[in-house]
Amino acid sequence: MGFDLYGEGPFNPPKDNDDMWEDKNFEKREKYFAEKRKFERDNPGYYFHANVWYWRPLWNLITNLCEDILTIKDVEGGMYNDFYLINKTKTRRIAKRLDKAMKNGDIQKWKQDRKEHLESLPLIECNICDGKGYRNLDDSGVSTVCNGCQGKKERPHFDHNYVFELKAVEDFIQFCKSSGGFKIG
Repeated sequence: MGFDLYGEGPFNPPKDNDDMWEDKNFEKREKYFAEKRKFERDNPGYYFHANVWYWRPLWNLITNLCEDILTIKDVEGGMYNDFYLINKTKTRRIAKRLDKAMKNGDIQKWKQDRKEHLESLPLIECNICDGKGYRNLDDSGVSTVCNGCQGKKERPHFDHNYVFELKAVEDFIQFCKSSGGFKIG
């Protein structure tokens, strides 16, 4: 699952043709996708993608830094990919706030605080093997070491799966500056 954000534009992306999806039109598809990638690079406000593991920490940062900009409905809308709209005015304010926080070191401090928080979380019982350290693979009773905890019976807290990278923030700032508002899909 991912979060695809689309800028409100105005943009004029390349259009696909119905016939390009026919079996023999690989060249048309390749050309279309090459044009689309180039368009997205040349128009940083058109499209921003983050998979769920990157989006959740990024959105958490945004909602913390921009709590006076975003409404409760906005915050909730950003947690789902059902095309919730963040308008142009709010988007510009978010970009400005994030840019300032990046330049003054607040985001780097937030990242360090997040890292320390994750490191402080206790190990949890492995939910794949129910804390046994092994898994039964079939009805014959044959078992193997659990691939979730490697036999240790515990594993890091689930929140360790979510990734926070400064590059994602930088890309998001650029997207916001150029998007004209965006929908979260």
